[in-house]
Amino acid sequence: MSMTVIGVDPGSEESGLVVWDGDKVWFKGIAPNLEVVSFIALMGVWAAQSERDAVLAIEYTKPYVLWTKPNPKEPRGRPYVPEQVFTTAYWVGQMSREWTAQTTQPEVQLPRSDILRHLGANKRKILGRPAPNRDSQVLDKLKTRFGEKGTKSNPGVTYGFKSHIWQAFAVAVTFLDSQRIPDF
Repeated sequence: MSMTVIGVDPGSEESGLVVWDGDKVWFKGIAPNLEVVSFIALMGVWAAQSERDAVLAIEYTKPYVLWTKPNPKEPRGRPYVPEQVFTTAYWVGQMSREWTAQTTQPEVQLPRSDILRHLGANKRKILGRPAPNRDSQVLDKLKTRFGEKGTKSNPGVTYGFKSHIWQAFAVAVTFLDSQRIPDF
């Protein structure tokens, strides 16, 4: 029996999601977070009633601090956490809560750094030049693995993907790959 993964790339206002079973993308979309939470609740009900294994896999960004620009009053700058970090964390919590309220199927939060590492996104310099944007590296790795998007008459696995959907797919791929690694 195969596993269905609901991969989510959360944002502060809208999120991308993909429902994938390892062979076929059953749903993909970008929607306001409240709609995503409702969709996750419905998928939780489906997971509780179906015979299939399902998991909610959500990307999360580890907390980080930025610094303001130095100025005469604060020569070293001042640390702060961007508001979108807190807002996104709130929505991740809402998604997780809705899933676990509807089903006993697992929910996992994958650190973004693990997803990037798994898919081979490199942050080091390559041949003395800065590495390309890590999101574009992830997109390139996924296209290499699953092929081009295709056309309406001849769609590929990733047909219709854009922005947050690619990242949600990366979450689902990373989770499913990690479940296929045999323990020795």
